[in-house]
Amino acid sequence: MQKIRRQVQRAKETNAESRRRLELDTDAELESIRERNRQDLEAIRGRYLHMKGESAIMRKNALRMEKEAEVHRNELSILESAKSALMAQLGELNQRMSQLHQDIEERDAVIGEKEKRIYDLKKQNQELEKHKFVLDYRIRQLKSQMEPRQREIAREHQRINEKNVELENLHQNNITLRQSIEGLKADLAQQQLQIKQTMNHMKDFETYKSRVKTDVGSLHQPCRTQRCCGRWWSVCTSGTFSHAMDAVRRRWIRRSRGVSLAAGVPEHLG
Repeated sequence: MQKIRRQVQRAKETNAESRRRLELDTDAELESIRERNRQDLEAIRGRYLHMKGESAIMRKNALRMEKEAEVHRNELSILESAKSALMAQLGELNQRMSQLHQDIEERDAVIGEKEKRIYDLKKQNQELEKHKFVLDYRIRQLKSQMEPRQREIAREHQRINEKNVELENLHQNNITLRQSIEGLKADLAQQQLQIKQTMNHMKDFETYKSRVKTDVGSLHQPCRTQRCCGRWWSVCTSGTFSHAMDAVRRRWIRRSRGVSLAAGVPEHLG
């Protein structure tokens, strides 16, 4: 914009100087022509007054002066044409200068708006710098407060990882223990089944035992003794009693190794 202003100023100065020189040249030329014409006329008048006798010479001089005047008129016409051209050029220059002035005014208005916008932006930038300073200070405070928390969080993460490792180990141990428990449950179920069978055999044994006691108590009666002996003979020879006794004996031997105590089998049955 300063460059355009300088160019316009130089153009104005150049136009003013050209117009001044043109006017000076034109005025000087006109004045010179007038002076020459005046001098010529004075010379003619003087010669006419002083040389009436030389009319032929004066006529010749008049013709010469007329020719010179015609030449001067032609020169003046040429100068007038040049002046008209210069005036037209000056009008164009004035029009261009007016357009340039208008452009300069418009650009000045745009520059004024931009300068106002720049001022507003600078003001906003100053406010933002203030907020930035406050925020930087606050961020530094928060960082100083967060560093101990971050260290504590890191320690907590480390403890959590250690706990996770412990939990994983416990999980693996639980899986192993669960498998062991399932095996023990299966063994216990098998043992309970065997205990139940043993208890059934023991109940049969108790039944036989009570019947023996009853029969032994009735030995003093001869008729009942004969019937009891016959019944026990049939029982003992049938194999059921010996099979029950063998089963009880085998179960008791196995339970004596640790199972019968857990099941609560009476010790006097051995």
